[in-house]
Amino acid sequence: MSSKVTFNADLHTYHVDGVPAPSVTTILRDTGLIDLRFVKKSGMHRGSVVHEIIHLFEDGTPELGEAEIKKTGVDELGYLSAYLSFRKQSKWETYDSEQIVANLKDTELYCGTADLFGLMHGEFTLLDIKTGSPQSWHGIQLAAYMCADTHVMRDGATLRNSWPKDAKRRNLYLRKDGSYRLSAQGKLGSSVIPYEDPAWENAWRMQLRFYNMDLGLKI
Repeated sequence: MSSKVTFNADLHTYHVDGVPAPSVTTILRDTGLIDLRFVKKSGMHRGSVVHEIIHLFEDGTPELGEAEIKKTGVDELGYLSAYLSFRKQSKWETYDSEQIVANLKDTELYCGTADLFGLMHGEFTLLDIKTGSPQSWHGIQLAAYMCADTHVMRDGATLRNSWPKDAKRRNLYLRKDGSYRLSAQGKLGSSVIPYEDPAWENAWRMQLRFYNMDLGLKI
């Protein structure tokens, strides 16, 4: 029997068959890669709003516009302008938006929400959207989404991950002034390597092991 995955958007929590499951962000935070002490609440709010607006746009919501954005408390249209510029210049085609993914193996259980998957210049690409500066864990986050073995439908039903394993992985950094930076590589340790390099997946699995070891010590 297939599992059912639920997501509480207000609390940002996941459950698999009613049992709490850690998110990718929780694992990276608890293993020390994400330090929320240096993240401003205003920046987190901005990021959440920009992600939601882009999701509404990709979902075909007709009321998307300046009034809709200002209603949320973020009136900086530059981030959306940056995304639309990227979309046009990269010939982006969205296949999946805000896709919940999960890994359902008992020893590697986790869930997360990938921003976008689609075609960029005709190539399958996993795309994560950022409104802040590049961080070393961004490549690990992409690897976690790609490693997940399951996709979750809107009713909580699960299907096997159908994304091509050789898909490109990119981080898209949107800026307030309407510009953007598309990143194909990041710094892992002392090396700068492409996000498709297996080292990122190894780094993710290491963080997952650290998280589970620490969890076992607390039980």
